[in-house]
Amino acid sequence: MQAFPTSKKAFYEKLRRSKYVGFDMDHTIVKYKHYNLSVMIFDCLKKLMVKEKIYPKKILQQPFVPECCVKGCILDIKNGNLVKIDQQKRVTRALHGDKILDKKTIKEIYGEDRKLTKFTGLRKGGYWSVPTYFDLAEGILFNRITAMNDRGEFGTKRDGNSIFKTVFGSGSKLFRDYNFGEFYQRFPRNIPKYVNDNSFSTLNILKTLKKMGKKTFLLTNSNPDYGTVLLNNLFRNEWKSYFDIILYSSKKPTFFDPDNNNPFIDAKTKKRTKLQFKGVYQNGNITELMNFFRIENGEEIVYFGDHPITDLREAKINCNWTTLAIVEELNYCTNEGHDEYINSRNSRNLLWGNYLQCGNNFSYWGDVFMKYTDHQVSDLGSFWEKWKGDWMLKNN
Repeated sequence: MQAFPTSKKAFYEKLRRSKYVGFDMDHTIVKYKHYNLSVMIFDCLKKLMVKEKIYPKKILQQPFVPECCVKGCILDIKNGNLVKIDQQKRVTRALHGDKILDKKTIKEIYGEDRKLTKFTGLRKGGYWSVPTYFDLAEGILFNRITAMNDRGEFGTKRDGNSIFKTVFGSGSKLFRDYNFGEFYQRFPRNIPKYVNDNSFSTLNILKTLKKMGKKTFLLTNSNPDYGTVLLNNLFRNEWKSYFDIILYSSKKPTFFDPDNNNPFIDAKTKKRTKLQFKGVYQNGNITELMNFFRIENGEEIVYFGDHPITDLREAKINCNWTTLAIVEELNYCTNEGHDEYINSRNSRNLLWGNYLQCGNNFSYWGDVFMKYTDHQVSDLGSFWEKWKGDWMLKNN
């Protein structure tokens, strides 16, 4: 596999010189048990679509088949295909329902060059990506319903756009409101089933950053109710004291758009307000945040995140932040990991192959990490084990 051409020492130096250090929450501070989480979301989605009479009860019998869709897949809505593309946006693998598409069929659909020229990494232009493990259940369910549709199990055939709207519309509804839906009922009742405990390394990183005199912030798309319940469970109430400002429901990547003027809302009163240290907010925009930080050079802000587009590329392009990528798939490349779901679904998946590469080339996502991140690690635990030695050596 190609190595990422980034310097650990250069990143450590940028971290040392930085004034602010920010963290995403999901898949960064919080490390999920992906298989358990995906199975639960898959089950919630099926039940919601039957409850709302979108599909008949027979979809409840559809099993969770993780080989159908892996992290990094892209949904071609019009054609109803799941595809994988390389760094030049060429389709290298494709699946439609139960049918694996051969090279000839791929060229018939996408042309001789096999390129998704309109794909930008964002969810628009007829494509919908699966860039995180939260999205897997929707991708798998889309594939399973497409297979049922191809077999004529719903009577009248539906096109790809119709199936897409029902599956991903239901997914949006499932996560939209903390007071609605089975996901937010089931998840808080058994958080240890769905989340790994990485509190030791995370708190040590935050404590060390405070000793270094850094200001720290949380910037996440998760809503305040979900985030507070989850982080209180993992870190008790201690975690709040290590953040100088907390920003929920930020709507990344729109948050990083210089033309975005969404106001910051007090997470408690739900009223528009100005930023203050130790405050908890939602929504907001990058311009107001940078003015509050009194930062002109974006490199003075270091941001830890997992999403290749909404966390990392947009922060680098629009703000020039120093970015560290959490890429859990590095586990099986370096033998550091213990998540069997990641290992089996990426390193040994005969259909989709490795998340970060396509043959001898980077995958589209591997290329994003290469171009727009300053350093990459598998998780915060791995980062702590490597960084603490360097930090302690320079401070003893």
